[in-house]
Amino acid sequence: RRAARLAASVASMAGSSCPPHTRAKLSASRNVGMRIFLLPCDSEEAIDFHFADARLETSCVRFRSPSGLSLVLSEMNPITSGHSVVVPRRRVARSDELTNEEFQDLWRTVCEVSRAARNDDATGVNVALLDGVAAGQPVPHLHVHVVPRRLQDFAVNDDVYSAIDSWSPPFHQAQSEAIPLQIPSDDQRQSRTKECMEHEARLYRDVLASWADIEHRPLPEDQVFAKIKLDGAQLFYVSPRGLTVAFVNLKPLTLGHILVTPRRAAPLLQDLTEEEVDDLFQSVRLMQQLIEQHYGATASNLGIQDGRSAG
Repeated sequence: RRAARLAASVASMAGSSCPPHTRAKLSASRNVGMRIFLLPCDSEEAIDFHFADARLETSCVRFRSPSGLSLVLSEMNPITSGHSVVVPRRRVARSDELTNEEFQDLWRTVCEVSRAARNDDATGVNVALLDGVAAGQPVPHLHVHVVPRRLQDFAVNDDVYSAIDSWSPPFHQAQSEAIPLQIPSDDQRQSRTKECMEHEARLYRDVLASWADIEHRPLPEDQVFAKIKLDGAQLFYVSPRGLTVAFVNLKPLTLGHILVTPRRAAPLLQDLTEEEVDDLFQSVRLMQQLIEQHYGATASNLGIQDGRSAG
């Protein structure tokens, strides 16, 4: 059943896009945080790669991670200037098919592409993963959108989500089963009561407590999300290293919409250390498994808003 689709809004951070410049541009940084150095793809690597079932123009395959497990694609029906698509080299349809090494490499690459965009002229970045056909995935090859944002680039800021939902690579028609996530306007989203959120968080805590193969750590009594102090009853997960928390949403977009954030308040994705990045996305992976199993969902939408212009 396509009962619910996770919008794991990894808040107080976000991703971005890879501008088509040089490696030196990609490696430049004004910030302290996680760093990897993306390498330009040579023509042989580009020719050997297939995105879904198609061989791309070599000019579209721009960079690779140091391990070669992830690639950065550009000039693929860009939504905004500098829009990049980060993909695993190995073709898989869902993120749960990636090995731990591939999964970690993919998100580290997304973070570096994000950094490059913000070091260029982007004032914000939207990162989006449509993980599965029911989430709107247009082709059966996992891919993460890194969309640089500039002030007033969309008449309505949330229109970026419709653009991502309707995106498809130039060689392929969207899968017929894809169903775009319907995003209600802010005035249509009602705040939930404390009791309602506590009940949902308790359900998730009980499920996690039954999983014997994960390490359990006492939940913090409270958590600061941006400038908002959350009640501890809204929390239902803290990572074994204590670097990441998960909590229920005051105004969820859909059933099972939760938030997974760094324990430490970090304004941008690029402010996180390597340890925090790895911990965050491993926690997202675990929470996605929790939500999909609990609601019988077959796909998830994951999104990150990095900066005010990204929402």
